[in-house]
Amino acid sequence: MLVNIGFGNMVNNSRVIAVVNPDTAPIKRLIQDAKDAGRAIDVTCGKRTKSVILTDSDHVILSALQCETLAGRLAGKEEKNKKAEQGRLVIISGPSGSGKSSVLKELFKMTDYKYSVSATTRKARKGETDGVNYYFITKDEFSEKVSNGEMLEYFEYAGNFYGTLKAPVEKMLGEGHTAVLEIEVNGAANVKKIYPGAVMIFLSPPTCGELEKRLRGRKTETEEAIKNRLEAAKKEIERVYEYDYLVLNGPDMQQNAAYNIKRIVDSDQKTEEESAVTPQKAKKFIENYYL
Repeated sequence: MLVNIGFGNMVNNSRVIAVVNPDTAPIKRLIQDAKDAGRAIDVTCGKRTKSVILTDSDHVILSALQCETLAGRLAGKEEKNKKAEQGRLVIISGPSGSGKSSVLKELFKMTDYKYSVSATTRKARKGETDGVNYYFITKDEFSEKVSNGEMLEYFEYAGNFYGTLKAPVEKMLGEGHTAVLEIEVNGAANVKKIYPGAVMIFLSPPTCGELEKRLRGRKTETEEAIKNRLEAAKKEIERVYEYDYLVLNGPDMQQNAAYNIKRIVDSDQKTEEESAVTPQKAKKFIENYYL
């Protein structure tokens, strides 16, 4: 029986030996060997390879469909609701004052990504809307959600709690959407453990001086609060090593930063991506940040 393996390309399921994940070292070597020998067939149409089909003719087929999706098709099962694949999770972190809100506003103008609205126990600021900027709930309500396992991650800052609700994220991913989480570094690390395939992006002003300028420009913070935020930013900056990509957001660069995030998410080819974090780049960034 012929089976659609993506973009109208078909394969005889009787010739398929296995469908495997492309991200392990042995499979990467197998793919490279097949390419060198002219036995690799790429049917991703420029998309990211998410599964590899091994055939009895020693040909290796690269597909943009998830392994589970292909396995279902090869087994003759219809995909529920005809959803081709699971969505992608994108994590955005950065110090307070890095311009995350402004950059994400531009990002959502140019994409159909979905924003995961966090919950918080702090009071809404002027201009903020419940269910849009945050879900504003009481500490008792927040504690109950934590106890019920309804939080993907959460943390406390300045006497208030912030957290990511699990159900909306799972719903977005289940519907095949790209879900964007805007969370701090500890929460990001916890989510990465649950979703190891998540794309982690660190957004930051190019220098500490620029960050301080923005914090003071808000005119909503006390001197002590500014000092605390700068100290917290220092600790966050030093964890840039934990991220897949680094995007700088300088003065009047929100649209450019948003475009860079879109480019990263749409390609996610870390080895070829100029924004990819390497130990050398992270070290240089941290050194230049305090100049």
